[in-house]
This record gives sequence, C-alpha cells and structure tokens, in this order.
Amino acid sequence: MLAFLNAIENDEIKGSLEQLYRQYRSLMFKIAYDYVKNEASAEDAVQEAFLYAAKNFEKIDISSPQKTRNYLATITRGCAIKSYKHGVKAQMLKTKITETLKNKEDSLEDEYLQRAALNTVKNAISALDEKYKIPFYLKVIYNYKCKDIAELLGISGECVRQHIYIARRLIKEKLEKEAAENK
Repeated sequence: MLAFLNAIENDEIKGSLEQLYRQYRSLMFKIAYDYVKNEASAEDAVQEAFLYAAKNFEKIDISSPQKTRNYLATITRGCAIKSYKHGVKAQMLKTKITETLKNKEDSLEDEYLQRAALNTVKNAISALDEKYKIPFYLKVIYNYKCKDIAELLGISGECVRQHIYIARRLIKEKLEKEAAENK
C-alpha cells in the first residue's frame, strides 16, 4: 500500500498519510468488508480510499481525529459500494455472456438437428416411386387441391388421395425405421 507514497515529495504529507494508514487501515478494511464480503475486494476498496484521501489531503482535518475517522470511513464506504456494484455488474455481464453463448450453442445444435431431420425427410420423399412422389409434392409442398392434381396428372381425385395417403405412410415407415436404427 505505502508504495504510492514514494511518489509524494512533501515529507510532512507523506508522514501524515503513513500515520493515517497505520491508524485507520483496520477500521477501513472492516467497513469495506461489510459491503463487499470478500477480502481481496475489501483490500482494493481500502487502497482506493487511501489514494483518494492522498489526492484530497487538504480536505482531511488531522487536528480532529473524529472528523478524520468519519471522512476516511465515508470515502471507504463509497469505494466499497463502487467495488460491490462493479462486481455485481461484472457477474451479471458474465452470466449474460454465458447464457448468450449457451443459447447460441443450443441454437446451433437445434439447427443441426433440424437440418438432419429435414435431410432425412427429403431422403424419404426422394425414395418414393414417382406415382406417389408427384402427387405428394403437389399437395404438401405446393398446396394444390386433389382435384387440380387429378386434372394435371389425368387420374381420378380418389386415386390422387390414395397416392398421397400411401406416400405419407411410406415416408412415416422409412422415418420410423431410420429412428430405430439410430438408437
């Protein structure tokens, strides 16, 4: 702590600050620790408070121990609160970053799983016989009505519905088979 005192050229001020440090350090530490609940952070708050006191030495009334004590206690309290808030904000930021990264990982995993599932469905559709695949595509992908598909393919509406039903059943069976194989 006293290392920064070497930068002070006035020996009288330097001596007074050393005396203040020795006299009030433990009180200041207790005050800081009550706020931050961490020895290292409390020590940092005390250091910061003494640096502030050194910069504002002219405000310290050394002739009145009570005023000096109150002044240093107030500075320490402020530094401890600042340190506590900084620690809380840092923890919140760390938590937010961790959650964001977790969400991105989950998002990437979900995207991968969706793509894998989509590829599995595409492969199942591609494996269909053309007479089932075409009506299925027109109905499911392009939202054609069975009547329009029937006219387009030159078959009855009932035949179109039957082909779509068979296509769905075959796709479902293929997906169930692949799911069972992947377990």
